[in-house]
Amino acid sequence: MKNAGYILAVALLISFMGPGCRTLSRPDSSSPAAPKTERLLEGLNRLGGEIRTVQADGKLEYYKGKRHERVELSFLLKKPNQAVLELTGPTGMLSATSLDGREFRHYDLRKRRMLVGPARENSLKNVLPVSLPPQELVPLLSGTPILLNGDRGGLVRDEKTKRWRLLVRSGDGRWIQALWFENNGDLYRMRLMDADKNARFEVTYLGWKSRGKDALRYPGFIKLVLPSEEVKLTLRIHDDAVLNEEIADDLFRLPFPKGVPVQALPSE
Repeated sequence: MKNAGYILAVALLISFMGPGCRTLSRPDSSSPAAPKTERLLEGLNRLGGEIRTVQADGKLEYYKGKRHERVELSFLLKKPNQAVLELTGPTGMLSATSLDGREFRHYDLRKRRMLVGPARENSLKNVLPVSLPPQELVPLLSGTPILLNGDRGGLVRDEKTKRWRLLVRSGDGRWIQALWFENNGDLYRMRLMDADKNARFEVTYLGWKSRGKDALRYPGFIKLVLPSEEVKLTLRIHDDAVLNEEIADDLFRLPFPKGVPVQALPSE
């Protein structure tokens, strides 16, 4: 594990199974007994409240159209919206990035420059091809995506994935969230769609393990897909991930390297 105080954090992960047709059915006598919807959501909400920080390393692959990159990612996360990430290639460190909830700082070692600007939805596009705001991305990488409040459908069995699926529609009708759960209650997949069921993004989790003295569940594999941007990221997380270690807020602000020019990004 790399030193959390220097740099680590956020980037993503995950493969997309498009919002195409799936075979769904109500549980029958040959299906496992359906878990209680309330217990599934309570478990996910409870885990979201219990996991406060994540420190981890992993192998990251990302695709943007025909572009394909493989790098090592070290990341440090602190909910709701703080992150540090370090990307390392075959020849050494490529970049270091911090988000403190207000400001974005990105040190590009190849171009020898520092980018500074407000933390907003497209900040990470300077690092990875991802247009998600920090307050959405940090929970995704923590294995605890934000859940919609709204009308819930019934729990159904997805016979193709052999998992349980639940649909939640936001109160204003603008968004639909599809959640897939393992039989033991672990979250397998979350897809956020607009009212026409066009996917904004999809995240998939595999390899959940109980970690640390509190035995909190955290995945070993994350896959993130943004279909409209032709982006797919997969992250294989090493087994030595650390959860809920106290992390000072000032670690989420990279220092300005001496002699490196600083370029201010526009505020809008």
